[in-house]
Amino acid sequence: MGDICGSPWEGGTCREETFELFPASGTITDDTVCTVAVADALLNQRPVAESLREWCRRYPGMGYGGLFNRWVYRPSTGPYQSWGNGGAMRVSPCAWLAKSLAEAEFLAFQTASVTHDHPEGLRGARAIAGAIWLARQGLDQTALMRAVTARYHYELGMHVLERAELNPSGSDALDTVPIALDCGMQATSVADAIHRAVYIGGDSDTTASMSAAIAEARFGLDADQVEMTLARVPADMRLVVEALYARVGQPMARPAMAPAASRDKPEVEKRFQFLHWLARLVR
Repeated sequence: MGDICGSPWEGGTCREETFELFPASGTITDDTVCTVAVADALLNQRPVAESLREWCRRYPGMGYGGLFNRWVYRPSTGPYQSWGNGGAMRVSPCAWLAKSLAEAEFLAFQTASVTHDHPEGLRGARAIAGAIWLARQGLDQTALMRAVTARYHYELGMHVLERAELNPSGSDALDTVPIALDCGMQATSVADAIHRAVYIGGDSDTTASMSAAIAEARFGLDADQVEMTLARVPADMRLVVEALYARVGQPMARPAMAPAASRDKPEVEKRFQFLHWLARLVR
């Protein structure tokens, strides 16, 4: 969902007061392909590199990085010390299938290290997987933020306007993973997490993918969000996604609740500005 909703804004921002969550141009990219590949590998005990290469060849031209694309078509190629966010963007299945935080981090290392074996690439993958797993345990926002900050040593807790002012543009894990962590852990819903990532800008489809994965573990998805997402996912990918939720014993959509609509209303620019002004006033 984060990939689809963030893809129209990659390389740019959407700082309007209203945010169309599923625009017509929203589509899956490499983030979805690689996440499905990791899920397939873990569900069916396949080598991660084999699964990634098979899925990425099945869906070419989805926005893969140059080094990764060469890796896909050269089976003899090993990891290439990448410090990008490619390992972190595909790691969410690890957090859902793991029985412990240590296992989530281990699976994150396994799935990232076939390509992104640089320490920063690995830290990013471990941090996203860890944040998702901890969120699944029901930690509140404050406890989750403290736990993730202490364990992965990123500078977190920045206001969305402060991050937007930095005008991020790259795809390095060191730069984008903290954005995703802040968006996912500060959000009030999955839609809000995506809106925050798009508002900040840069590698929006990937930061939205990572932040939405964290937010889903906190809030769950509504039935209409699931329907709109799966409508844009190819049938072979849907089978893998459905198998993942079935293995975990997790329904895709949370039970309908009356307050859900208000919680899922995306934050708008005026509220961001007011909170930023208030924070500065307090300081």
